[in-house]
Formats: sequence, structure tokens, C-alpha cells
Amino acid sequence: MKHVFGMTRESVQFAACHQAWSVGLDFMLYGPLLIGCKTVIWEGDCLYPDPFILWTIIESNGVTNLIINTSMLHEIRKEDYEGLGIEESDLSCLKSIALVGERTDPTMIAWLHEHLPEVIINDTYFCSELSWPISGQLCLLDTYQTVYPTLPGSVTRSVPGFDVKILTDDGQEME
Repeated sequence: MKHVFGMTRESVQFAACHQAWSVGLDFMLYGPLLIGCKTVIWEGDCLYPDPFILWTIIESNGVTNLIINTSMLHEIRKEDYEGLGIEESDLSCLKSIALVGERTDPTMIAWLHEHLPEVIINDTYFCSELSWPISGQLCLLDTYQTVYPTLPGSVTRSVPGFDVKILTDDGQEME
């Protein structure tokens, strides 16, 4: 069985985004309730009271799946470019990070891979209006292994239910 964000009954979800945003509702409330997994809800900014709070939340709650928007990660990296908060935390519980919102630039992907080499980084194109990603990296639920190879800055393939095509200016499908 495959799923974009790897949510199972054994998961501990943490969506570090605004709770009223569709990602927050879907992956902090509805999804965990339907599946029966745990979810962590944090009211506040992931930089307050310090730039290490995100990693503290993950460690202290055994978070397996982090869902975070790229803008928030840029703020965290700006405050802790050396990744000291990551290095000082036991993040062995963390299996996957789903990057939502806008496309993630390759330098951010490289920063995450440098500091969290065992964690699957899933750069998605999440469309809030649909409450679901249009494209992203699928993961096997039992092993968290990725299904397709991916390049930094690429949101890989369309998820089931979407047939994404790139068209030329004259409406022809690109090869």
C-alpha cells in the first residue's frame, strides 16, 4: 500500500503549519482521526521561544511524519544555519518530512539531507484548494522507502487521481 505522507496507525503526525490551512486540517485533524494515529498540535510559531523548538517538539513527542511549509523551514535555517538544533536532538523517530506549499529550492533539500540523511524528504506540490497534493513522492507504508527516484527541487510525479501534463505555448503536450 502506498501513501503520499506515510500516515499509519503507528504514526505520530505533526503538521507545523497553520491549523486552519487545508494541510493542517487534513493531516492534523481529519486524517489522523480517520486512521487512528496520534497527532501533535502546536499552537504557535515554530521559531518561538527559540529556533530549536521544532526539533524539541519532534523529539519529545516521537514524531514520525513532519509536514511543514518551505517558508517556515527557510526561517528555521536562517536562525540555525549550522543545524545545531538538529544535531542536539534525538530525531531517530522521524521517518519523513513532507514539504508543502511552494516548491522547495534544491539548497533547502541539500540542507535537510545534510542534517537528516536517513529521513525521506518529500517535496510536494500541495494545492490547498483541492486539500490534497497534486504531485509528490509516494512512500511504502511498511518501510517508508520511496517509490520513485527524485531530484532536488522536483515534485516528482502526479499522485493517483491526477494526470499532469506540461504543455507548450501552442497547447501541445511536451515530450
